[in-house]
Amino acid sequence: MYVVKGDLTIRHANLEESARNDLKNRFLTYLYRRVENPELNYSNLSEFEDRTNAICYYDLHDLPLGLKVMQSVLDKEDMEEFSAENDGFDDIVGFVFLIGNEEQRIAIYKKHFHISVIKQSDKFLSFGRSDTGLKQITEDIIKISENFEFLQINQHVIVFSTKTLENSFGYHGILQAAAKQKFDLISEAELIENIEELEELIVEKKYAKRMIGIKASTPVLALPFDRIRNFILNHPKLRRRLKFNDANDKIRFHSKKSKELFLDLVTDSFLKSELTELLYHSTLKDELSTDEEAE
Repeated sequence: MYVVKGDLTIRHANLEESARNDLKNRFLTYLYRRVENPELNYSNLSEFEDRTNAICYYDLHDLPLGLKVMQSVLDKEDMEEFSAENDGFDDIVGFVFLIGNEEQRIAIYKKHFHISVIKQSDKFLSFGRSDTGLKQITEDIIKISENFEFLQINQHVIVFSTKTLENSFGYHGILQAAAKQKFDLISEAELIENIEELEELIVEKKYAKRMIGIKASTPVLALPFDRIRNFILNHPKLRRRLKFNDANDKIRFHSKKSKELFLDLVTDSFLKSELTELLYHSTLKDELSTDEEAE
């Protein structure tokens, strides 16, 4: 067990054997329960959609600084021992637990919340069991549950809680940087006349997440514009929502919806069933109406 402080200093916590075994068993039970769930939704983080029972593989280039502590623990760097007297509980932000042996091991990161500390005060007394009855507890107490938010195996980080990633680790900045790289790919294809309007979406988390789902190898950006224009003009949903410039050689955004549909177009999300000839959105396989929609 390792304690992570607010300045990302790491301290080794010396636990008695029974506590180590109990924590290990609880963490592994939680891990198996999450992974072996038949309704598990597993995907790359860049392709993640807000779904229940979701676990993501962290496939972005930059890892938040606060999560790099797992690698430090896996590398077994020299760390001072945690001292409740000298270090205290007030500036703890998380814990890293190392499970395994010299050949194979994983690091588990658990976010610490201040409500998990039971602080002693002058307003009440705390008691615990003793061999003869009850004894007074005068020290602060930390509660640790079985669930955790991140796991690292070798160089691979698995996200068990995207909510914690987004709320506590400065993920929005990393998300924007990754989205900017994908925007540059789109810009280089020269498909859009007023491309600056698409760049404005990067500041919104919803659209930045959609943009990082665009693969660098997507064939759509390599297609001749005439082929893209013909696809749009022959699609019942797109032909009323995506407009072209006066020269008809580039797309021109005129609404937020047109930008959203373009992102779907770039990810090649519009499919047609050969069996039923129905149109679908490939991500969720939502059926698309064949009726032309109003502006």
